[in-house]
Amino acid sequence: MTRNPPLTIAGETITGVEAGLREWIDLKVPGIVWIRYVSDRSRDLVLEQLLSASPITRIEFNPPDPTQSADWLEDQLTRIAAQDSLPVVAVIFAPLLELGDAGLAAAFRSLNLRREAVARSRMIQLWWAPASLAPKAEAEALDLASWFQIKLNLSEIAAAAQPRIPLETHEPWRLYLSPEALKRAEDAVSRQRKLAELDPQSYSPQLAAALNNLGVIYASTQRTKEAEAAYKESLLIRRRLAEITPDAYLPDLATTLNNVGNLYRDTQRMKESETAFAEALSIGRRLAEMNPQAQLPGLARTLNNLGVLYTDTQRMKRAETAFAEALSIRRLAEMNLGSYLPAVATTLNNLGNLYTDTQRMKEAESAYSESLSIRRRLAETNPDAYLPDVASTLNNLAVLYSDTQRMIEADQACEEAQRILEPLWQRNPEVHGDRMAQIFLVRADLCGPTRNDVACEYARRALGAAYAADLKKDAQELMDRFCG
Repeated sequence: MTRNPPLTIAGETITGVEAGLREWIDLKVPGIVWIRYVSDRSRDLVLEQLLSASPITRIEFNPPDPTQSADWLEDQLTRIAAQDSLPVVAVIFAPLLELGDAGLAAAFRSLNLRREAVARSRMIQLWWAPASLAPKAEAEALDLASWFQIKLNLSEIAAAAQPRIPLETHEPWRLYLSPEALKRAEDAVSRQRKLAELDPQSYSPQLAAALNNLGVIYASTQRTKEAEAAYKESLLIRRRLAEITPDAYLPDLATTLNNVGNLYRDTQRMKESETAFAEALSIGRRLAEMNPQAQLPGLARTLNNLGVLYTDTQRMKRAETAFAEALSIRRLAEMNLGSYLPAVATTLNNLGNLYTDTQRMKEAESAYSESLSIRRRLAETNPDAYLPDVASTLNNLAVLYSDTQRMIEADQACEEAQRILEPLWQRNPEVHGDRMAQIFLVRADLCGPTRNDVACEYARRALGAAYAADLKKDAQELMDRFCG
């Protein structure tokens, strides 16, 4: 099979290589990335930076028999693939240096013979080769090298005495929301578009991924028209790819359908939202029948999104059915695979909203309390990612306490929610503005009966924080009520 040569990206420095790899990981394109490096410390610094954004499984390449290296690596990759739909793996080839030239040659000849099976594993593989080993490895595996997606060269040597800077931890989607990430995403689309024009077959999947990721950033920063345009172009490409190779590209099509469905729901285009979710659900059920372990979590995501839509359109029985199925899948995934606790907490929070809306207050409190407990636990290890969710569930509990005349508990929950979210909102108002507005609205409502002046101030703050039109309208109504 003829392959195009890998794209070589300039990235000599630690910062440059880290940025290049982060961009590639964000594209969510399976395949092998080849990184030649001169310093173990520099390599580990790059990996530490990448680990702050997403989990990476590290494999020290040290097979018992170099001539059976491909079998050994495939076994390692298969075990990892069972735990995630698109894992990121760092394969460290430094241990091969201890085997000498003969062992190194045997290992890469074995990999070369099984190149297609290894390269086509549905995961992102970061292959780290010491500079003294890389040329010999590539010489022994010329055909394998043609399967590399990109090649990077890390030539900066990190100083041994360089102090370590504590790293902030983020979820991948949180990283999308910084100005630097927006610029990087726009540049990625521009670069992938040029490559796709030269070689559509090889680079159209990467262009679709870059457009989808850019749409996520636009949607999260209230740029809905730009988000819709990015999603629509990504959908066009992914539909075409899925027609040709459905097993490989239907999951990506479902992802973008979910994203555009959320965008339509958030902009009150409910029929279009339901159409997108329905197509994603149909795809998700087909995929889950073929490969339940890998695809059920994606199906649960669509069911959760549909549950929110049904709640927003007052179809409560359908919403409860969708949430219940999503929660069942997510609990099972958490038991078997781990790492699905955030999704469990999200569906519990949504069920709490549904139960509140249908006056099932005991069930609502139970769902909120379990969601809050999970989110507090997650926030202990990753505060930037999960504290906003803690604040949201506290705010929902405050509403429930108010509705059940437990005013002291309502005030305490809402005060804690404000204390958690306000510093984050002040640093990043576009991202947290609507959530902050919801907290201010609840505080205004709680203060209103006895402290009109305080309620008026909270209503004003809600109006200033909000981006969504319905929240602005609610804030204005409270101002008319309390500000006299």
